[in-house]
Amino acid sequence: MSNAKKAFLAVSCGVLALGLLLMACGFALSGFSLDVFTATVDPTRNRVVLGGVEVESYDELPLLEQIAEIGQIGIGPVDDFDEYDAEGNANPTPPPAPEAPEAPEEPEAPAAPEAHAA
Repeated sequence: MSNAKKAFLAVSCGVLALGLLLMACGFALSGFSLDVFTATVDPTRNRVVLGGVEVESYDELPLLEQIAEIGQIGIGPVDDFDEYDAEGNANPTPPPAPEAPEAPEEPEAPAAPEAHAA
Protein backbone atom coordinates (compact mmCIF):
# COMPACT_ATOMS: atom_id res chain seq x y z
CA MET A 1 0.00 0.00 0.00
CA SER A 2 1.40 3.38 -0.91
CA ASN A 3 2.10 6.11 1.62
CA ALA A 4 -0.76 8.25 0.25
CA LYS A 5 -3.28 5.46 0.76
CA LYS A 6 -1.98 4.81 4.29
CA ALA A 7 -2.26 8.51 5.14
CA PHE A 8 -5.77 8.71 3.67
CA LEU A 9 -6.83 5.64 5.65
CA ALA A 10 -5.34 7.03 8.87
CA VAL A 11 -7.06 10.43 8.44
CA SER A 12 -10.43 8.89 7.56
CA CYS A 13 -10.27 6.52 10.55
CA GLY A 14 -9.35 9.47 12.79
CA VAL A 15 -12.31 11.54 11.53
CA LEU A 16 -14.64 8.57 11.99
CA ALA A 17 -13.40 7.98 15.54
CA LEU A 18 -13.78 11.69 16.37
CA GLY A 19 -17.34 11.69 15.02
CA LEU A 20 -18.28 8.63 17.06
CA LEU A 21 -16.69 10.16 20.16
CA LEU A 22 -18.61 13.43 19.72
CA MET A 23 -21.85 11.51 19.14
CA ALA A 24 -21.30 9.47 22.32
CA CYS A 25 -20.51 12.65 24.30
CA GLY A 26 -23.70 14.34 23.08
CA PHE A 27 -25.71 11.25 23.98
CA ALA A 28 -24.17 11.16 27.46
CA LEU A 29 -24.64 14.92 28.03
CA SER A 30 -28.32 14.64 27.07
CA GLY A 31 -28.88 12.24 29.94
CA PHE A 32 -28.87 9.23 27.62
CA SER A 33 -32.03 10.44 25.88
CA LEU A 34 -32.71 8.91 22.47
CA ASP A 35 -34.26 12.22 21.36
CA VAL A 36 -30.80 13.48 20.38
CA PHE A 37 -30.92 11.13 17.40
CA THR A 38 -34.22 12.52 16.06
CA ALA A 39 -34.80 15.53 13.85
CA THR A 40 -37.89 16.92 12.14
CA VAL A 41 -37.96 19.66 9.51
CA ASP A 42 -41.49 20.72 8.55
CA PRO A 43 -41.62 24.03 6.65
CA THR A 44 -45.39 23.82 6.13
CA ARG A 45 -45.80 24.35 9.88
CA ASN A 46 -42.64 26.51 10.24
CA ARG A 47 -41.26 23.97 12.65
CA VAL A 48 -37.80 22.46 13.11
CA VAL A 49 -37.15 20.06 15.97
CA LEU A 50 -33.60 18.92 16.69
CA GLY A 51 -33.07 16.47 19.52
CA GLY A 52 -36.53 17.04 20.95
CA VAL A 53 -36.06 20.84 21.12
CA GLU A 54 -37.87 23.17 18.72
CA VAL A 55 -35.53 25.59 16.92
CA GLU A 56 -37.03 29.08 16.95
CA SER A 57 -35.22 30.62 13.98
CA TYR A 58 -33.90 28.04 11.56
CA ASP A 59 -33.24 30.67 8.89
CA GLU A 60 -29.82 31.33 10.41
CA LEU A 61 -28.75 27.70 10.00
CA PRO A 62 -27.68 27.27 6.34
CA LEU A 63 -28.23 23.52 6.00
CA LEU A 64 -31.66 23.61 7.67
CA GLU A 65 -32.72 26.54 5.50
CA GLN A 66 -31.88 24.51 2.36
CA ILE A 67 -33.71 21.45 3.70
CA ALA A 68 -36.74 23.58 4.55
CA GLU A 69 -36.96 24.69 0.92
CA ILE A 70 -37.22 21.04 -0.17
CA GLY A 71 -40.18 20.07 2.00
CA GLN A 72 -40.97 17.94 5.02
CA ILE A 73 -38.15 15.69 6.18
CA GLY A 74 -38.11 13.59 9.30
CA ILE A 75 -35.46 11.44 10.90
CA GLY A 76 -36.59 9.29 13.78
CA PRO A 77 -39.71 7.41 14.85
CA VAL A 78 -42.70 7.90 12.55
CA ASP A 79 -44.95 8.78 15.52
CA ASP A 80 -43.03 12.04 16.05
CA PHE A 81 -44.01 13.53 12.69
CA ASP A 82 -47.77 13.80 13.23
CA GLU A 83 -47.48 15.23 16.72
CA TYR A 84 -48.87 18.68 15.75
CA ASP A 85 -51.76 19.79 13.57
CA ALA A 86 -51.64 22.56 10.93
CA GLU A 87 -52.22 25.28 13.56
CA GLY A 88 -49.39 23.96 15.75
CA ASN A 89 -51.61 22.45 18.46
CA ALA A 90 -49.97 19.54 20.25
CA ASN A 91 -51.38 16.01 19.90
CA PRO A 92 -54.49 16.80 17.88
CA THR A 93 -57.46 14.52 18.07
CA PRO A 94 -58.75 13.48 14.68
CA PRO A 95 -62.11 14.93 13.68
CA PRO A 96 -65.04 12.52 13.78
CA ALA A 97 -65.70 10.69 10.56
CA PRO A 98 -68.66 12.02 8.57
CA GLU A 99 -71.74 9.87 8.53
CA ALA A 100 -72.48 8.16 5.24
CA PRO A 101 -75.69 9.22 3.50
CA GLU A 102 -78.42 6.67 3.34
CA ALA A 103 -78.83 4.81 0.08
CA PRO A 104 -81.94 5.71 -1.93
CA GLU A 105 -84.66 3.13 -2.23
CA GLU A 106 -84.62 1.12 -5.41
CA PRO A 107 -87.53 1.86 -7.75
CA GLU A 108 -89.78 -1.01 -8.66
CA ALA A 109 -88.91 -2.67 -11.92
CA PRO A 110 -91.54 -2.22 -14.64
CA ALA A 111 -93.65 -5.28 -15.32
CA ALA A 112 -92.61 -7.32 -18.30
CA PRO A 113 -95.08 -7.19 -21.22
CA GLU A 114 -97.16 -10.31 -21.56
CA ALA A 115 -96.42 -12.46 -24.58
CA HIS A 116 -99.38 -12.97 -26.98
CA ALA A 117 -100.29 -16.56 -27.64
CA ALA A 118 -100.58 -17.40 -31.32
